[in-house]
Amino acid sequence: MMDKEIRYRVSRDLQGGEFGMYRDYTVEQWREQAMEWADMDDNDGLAETLAELPADEVIGFISEMWGLEFRKVRKDKKRLEGYSNVK
Repeated sequence: MMDKEIRYRVSRDLQGGEFGMYRDYTVEQWREQAMEWADMDDNDGLAETLAELPADEVIGFISEMWGLEFRKVRKDKKRLEGYSNVK
């Protein structure tokens, strides 16, 4: 079971920009954000896929889809833990 309070932060945009940088969200908040991005791109299929993904696959999917690396934020929110980027 996944801890719903764990937060993830974009630590690197692999496309060389600043897309999503330093945002600090839970998995469900990231799901909502990515669904907004998909809607902005008029990609209903992508939004539907995101809506149906199990929680433990959301960060990896977003990472792959938008070329982002994430780090888990510790509960004290002062330090970042290891990468959660899934290839």
